[in-house]
Amino acid sequence: MKNLDVNPKNITIHPSMPKLQDCTRRWGGKFLFHNAHRLFFVLEGSFAYTVGEHCYIVKKHQMALSPANIPFACWTLPNTELRLISFEFYAETDGEDLFSYYGFDEAHHVVSLPDKAEEIMRIYENMMFPEETLDNLPHRALWCAELTRVCSIYMQARISYAKAKQEFLDIIRYMQAHLTEDIPLETLAASVHLNPTYFSTKFKEQMGLSPMKYLAHLRATEAAKLLRKTDMSVGAIGKKFGFSTIYHFRAFFEKQIGICPEEYREMFA
Repeated sequence: MKNLDVNPKNITIHPSMPKLQDCTRRWGGKFLFHNAHRLFFVLEGSFAYTVGEHCYIVKKHQMALSPANIPFACWTLPNTELRLISFEFYAETDGEDLFSYYGFDEAHHVVSLPDKAEEIMRIYENMMFPEETLDNLPHRALWCAELTRVCSIYMQARISYAKAKQEFLDIIRYMQAHLTEDIPLETLAASVHLNPTYFSTKFKEQMGLSPMKYLAHLRATEAAKLLRKTDMSVGAIGKKFGFSTIYHFRAFFEKQIGICPEEYREMFA
């Protein structure tokens, strides 16, 4: 993120009707592009999500940003019933896109909000007017106010995550520089002079994932990038990240990204 110390003169929010989606069959899988922002809040289940260079599995009570004008794809996971709320909107500050101006369109796009689930559900219910009343001025004003609350909740969570990530920035950079190597937990803990158990607990509290799961996420994201941008075979990509067989790599990739490597490559072809 950037420019958080800049105080804007004004902020303008243009909301659209929020949607509650129940996805009991395969959902998504296409490469999409929108000129408006979207915030997805998962009520039940989970879905796989790729935005720009980043890949995620978005789980219950997590919120994901789909930034305006950045390609994305999302799809349901096998044997998973997905229920989510989507908020679509335009947001500007001093004539510029609000989320781009402050860097919220950059990683990390997904935040966990279990303590805000009931509040977000109330916000959604407050925005659900009968269609014939949508041009009513008081309703329009309330609509804008409630969507602003959603944006505020998301932004605060992103700011908190960025502060936590800063504490482990050196560790994360080390992980990124050694993705193709075997990195034991003890090595990561020793680099910050901490007991492995304490380090693992502290990292998970701040980052939402254990160090080894975070490392696996980084590896899968880099493997996904190679699938999208190179003609390397699936087996060669697996070997690059230390997998002895293509079957082990497929199982790892599907667990982290939500579909097998071949299907992922085909989707972005």
